[in-house]
Amino acid sequence: ARILLAMSAHPVSPFESVYTSEKHLLMQDAYHQVIKEYARFCFVKADEFKLAADHIAVEFEFMSLLIERSLSKLEAGDKEGAQVLLEEQQRFLTTHLLNWVYRFCEDFANAARTDFYRGVAETTVACLDFDREYFGLVVC
Repeated sequence: ARILLAMSAHPVSPFESVYTSEKHLLMQDAYHQVIKEYARFCFVKADEFKLAADHIAVEFEFMSLLIERSLSKLEAGDKEGAQVLLEEQQRFLTTHLLNWVYRFCEDFANAARTDFYRGVAETTVACLDFDREYFGLVVC
């Protein structure tokens, strides 16, 4: 709460638009882009989740949805459909998650007071690294 809810001198914002907009503001281009991405796949965040659609948890939940759908396609023998969804995962990873989550995790780890929260940041980075390597992507 201290880090993510602005209860410290140096809070860390878990929103893509804050990391990718010129003025580091909420609900900027990235916010509008992810809403369009979600709509393409009929993905709607839970009503009880009151934070913006470009929150890190929502973006990872969307990635999870794409993974689940691609696995379902594979299980049904639809290799072409699974390939399309894999390409969508790669595109979302490239155009959204890789654009900001590494920086977020670095800021979060630096602001954390305990090894547990630093470990959360490290685990998140490891998951991104796995996906990036799976798709053969390079991060600048």
